Amino acid sequence: MSNADFIHGKSLDLLAKVGMRVMHPEMLGTLKRKGFSVDGDLVRFQPGPLMELVGLAPGGFVMRARNGKHDLPLNGTEVNYFPGYGCSSITDMNGEQRDATAEDYKTFLRLIEASPLFKINGGIVCQPQDLPPRSIWASMTYMTLTHSEKVIFGMPGERRLIEETMRMSAMANGGDEEFRKAPRVMTLISTLSPLQIDKPNIDSCLVAASLNQPLMVSPGPMAGATGPINLEANIVMGNAEILATIAICQLIKPGTPVMYGLMATTADMMTGGISIGSPGYALQAKYCKEMADHYGLPCRCGGSVNDAKELSLQSSYESFLPILTASQSKVDLIVHSNGILNSFGSMSFEKFIVDLEIISMVSYFLRDLDFNDQTVDLDLLGRIGPGGLFLNSSDTLRKCRSVPWKPMVSHRGPLPKGRRLSEQLLGNIGRAKEAILADYVIPALDRDAKSGLDRFMLDLGFDQRTLDQIGPGSQA
Repeated sequence: MSNADFIHGKSLDLLAKVGMRVMHPEMLGTLKRKGFSVDGDLVRFQPGPLMELVGLAPGGFVMRARNGKHDLPLNGTEVNYFPGYGCSSITDMNGEQRDATAEDYKTFLRLIEASPLFKINGGIVCQPQDLPPRSIWASMTYMTLTHSEKVIFGMPGERRLIEETMRMSAMANGGDEEFRKAPRVMTLISTLSPLQIDKPNIDSCLVAASLNQPLMVSPGPMAGATGPINLEANIVMGNAEILATIAICQLIKPGTPVMYGLMATTADMMTGGISIGSPGYALQAKYCKEMADHYGLPCRCGGSVNDAKELSLQSSYESFLPILTASQSKVDLIVHSNGILNSFGSMSFEKFIVDLEIISMVSYFLRDLDFNDQTVDLDLLGRIGPGGLFLNSSDTLRKCRSVPWKPMVSHRGPLPKGRRLSEQLLGNIGRAKEAILADYVIPALDRDAKSGLDRFMLDLGFDQRTLDQIGPGSQA
């Protein structure tokens, strides 16, 4: 029996015998009518009907961007990346932590938009704390739609907030009818481990599925805290939560696009807090991809994650294993690929740039080598001959800008007199960030769509001054 078969079998046993708490009266009624055993808010899922529903989810799909060159395939054909998600704090280059602002959010949007690495933008890349709480969701959606023409990362929340996100996204993408035709907004659904899903997350499922928009089902059981300490059991429990949630999505609307997104982590047994810099995180991510393949579903897991409090040696060496694991496993979408620090506690612009460098190294490594008569030119070897020099050969001169890997952050050669390596690297990081931002161009947005978005925001209670603050302004 394979590991995937074992995990699947134990997950079915867990859902049939223990069940999952579903904190949503409307969905409890739907599940009961489907024939599942409902006792209060506890639902036990029989394996046959459960897997019949899971089997209705498409094996892959392509998310459509406002600009088609940014369409995002989630069907096993390529690895895609998205930065950190969900942080309300920013850590600066000196290690000081502060509240994220709307200006930080806009800067991240521009970095993501200008970088060719990313095809999806928005979501809670950082959560601005200088905006009224009621307006944050709408503000982030408005900023995303006016700063980006890539695929949209949405946000889970109360039904009203999700509906606002979807209505605004439809305005920017040709109207309601056109919006429903294709997946355009990805909404992340997090269960409450162990074995629970709450009303806001199910409301998110109800809204997104009704509009044919995809859902990323992503429990985060923490081994030793919100999940069993054995990683094997933690994976089984997380997998069970995913299967139950996918079944709920398919009950709402058969064929709803979903992503398998197990984000199983570990707990630090000295503090009880989360640890994502542990190799236990990367090991569980490996099985996330294995189980997604077992069910024939597209997959999401995490990337350059770490427990470091600031940009440091620790933040880099802890990040390398999980991003290598996810990339090597050919995960469809690697979330938290850039910028995360402090166990999901904060985002860092400097770490964002360093992670671009790490991803570049990993991508170069995974492309591997291609041994053929062109790459191994015996005539060249013969012309240079024993004791010769390849440095000034025409072959080297022709290929010197394309064949070797070239760093953006790393420093090579002697340092300027009196300058420490850390100072040089921070300087390289700052120059790389500014170069990316210099490439940012405000994307085109239909004038009627922009006017509709502005009217929608004004109707929500925003004033024109705030719209000017969070909008893209004019290109410098």
